[in-house]
Amino acid sequence: MGAAKRKYIEELERLLRLKGIKNAVDILQDYQQHIEDAVYSEMLKGFNEQEAITIVLNNMPTPKEIVRHYENALKFHSEYHLMIGNYTLFLSALVLTFFHYYTNLQFIDAIWEFLIELKWVLLYSYALIWIVLGYTFGKVNGIPRKKPMRKITLLAITPNYLFMIFILFGFQEGWSLTYFDFLEQSSLFLIMCMIMTLAFYPLSRWGFKQGIIHDFSS
Repeated sequence: MGAAKRKYIEELERLLRLKGIKNAVDILQDYQQHIEDAVYSEMLKGFNEQEAITIVLNNMPTPKEIVRHYENALKFHSEYHLMIGNYTLFLSALVLTFFHYYTNLQFIDAIWEFLIELKWVLLYSYALIWIVLGYTFGKVNGIPRKKPMRKITLLAITPNYLFMIFILFGFQEGWSLTYFDFLEQSSLFLIMCMIMTLAFYPLSRWGFKQGIIHDFSS
């Protein structure tokens, strides 16, 4: 570890312990890993290690700013909006499905057909939303919210995983999945739904990391 990097980490550790910040060890490990990754990225651009360390540390917030940011973290953190938003979206889809099959409301049927026509656009847009939200939360909250963000993201995406397991089990058992016939009509779309569902979590994590990097470099 270079002298400047070691001094930076030691000062951060001192301030974290001085302020009694919870999980100081985990925070230090996260920042040290981030610095190492960023230094490696700069070295790939042609800089030597010392030059890369200087560039990275110049783009990093000071240890005092990091501790202040952690102390002033919002009581209601924005990543909870991800869980609430995805649950709301999921519930809205179930309600729409119920009204489509159990009522004769023409505007509901029109909305259903419109969404079916745009199913590919909606699928890719949904994946993009996970990236954008992860990026936004990373940029706003930074490393102090890394682990809570991971847990909240897994909780948020749980309905998606359960729904896909239900659909696959239903197909295997030969159930009549009348309500989800649009999946039966296109095996390619079903496969892509499976792939994208598995990709939502890593996509959000990648977006979160990019948000942290952009926050440090801005």
